[in-house]
Amino acid sequence: SAAVQEASCYIISFLRTKMDDDVIPTLRTSDEIVAIRNAMRVHQTHSSLQAAACLAIRNFCAARGNIEDKVVTVLFESINDVVKASVTHPKSPIVQENACGAFWALSTVSDHMALSVASSGAIECIIEAMNEFPGLLSLQDDACSTLVVLVAEEENFEAIGTERGFDAIINCLGQYASNMAISERVCSIVAALSTTNLFEVKLAIIEHEIAVNRIIECMYRYPQNSHIQMAGSEIISLISVDEYIMSDIAGLGGIDRLSTAMQQHLDNSLVQEKACEALKMLIPGVENDILMGNDVGKWIIVSMRRHKENSKVQIQGISALFRFPLFIRIGPNVKIFVKSETSLVIT
Repeated sequence: SAAVQEASCYIISFLRTKMDDDVIPTLRTSDEIVAIRNAMRVHQTHSSLQAAACLAIRNFCAARGNIEDKVVTVLFESINDVVKASVTHPKSPIVQENACGAFWALSTVSDHMALSVASSGAIECIIEAMNEFPGLLSLQDDACSTLVVLVAEEENFEAIGTERGFDAIINCLGQYASNMAISERVCSIVAALSTTNLFEVKLAIIEHEIAVNRIIECMYRYPQNSHIQMAGSEIISLISVDEYIMSDIAGLGGIDRLSTAMQQHLDNSLVQEKACEALKMLIPGVENDILMGNDVGKWIIVSMRRHKENSKVQIQGISALFRFPLFIRIGPNVKIFVKSETSLVIT
């Protein structure tokens, strides 16, 4: 019966969670997944069983220990069962929550498994679940965790970077702004999508009403988090395609955030590189008073001096300095004078 199968799924899930605490990890067998998969196929309309089965798959994949070779084959087959559960029960919060958890756990098994998750329709299921249940923290957390894995492949950009996809991702950042882990994941997702050459995806980021605002707010909230500062800087750099956007970013405090990121992470060459690159893109569209008020030139030079051996920091720093107006003072005793397009004097 469905009740017995549901109870069995919960038992498997519970045992996997408990076994994960053992000193010696246990062997995970294909029999477990076959039993879960068969129960899902026989009782497709039974929402509580589908929820229990998705949770069991999640905990099975996430548990420590070895996996039998033939388990992987059965896991590949179970991806479609999780998708079917999500599609069949779109209004069930527990099914959607556990399905997102299962997608995350499956996508971490291997790169090949992650590709299969992405091609199965799971991305669309995740986005719909995020939009339908914005108040479920664990659902949003697992959903973002899955998208972080899947966005590593450029072929998934189009499916993730839809208008509804960005709505789900950016709304999640707003809803859980105080959750640093979720904020970091969302910034990573948007940064990856910003690298795309797909016009529709790039346009969706730029035209989203509050995306840039939320990213900059996140940089303000977590100045010590280098991952958020790097991702935020990269996003600013990649979407600064015209003076209107540059001015908008500056008005939201983007210059201040980049300058602060450079100060807070002076020894982190990746933060310095990304911040300099973002400043390089923004400077032409920003008023001199904003640049001077945030000591932008000073911190670029400090960065270049601190990372003299890092060619990427040097390239981005020099490129940013060349974007300054013909003459601008950048500190009490330092000013920049650009003599030509190929020479730069700092005095």
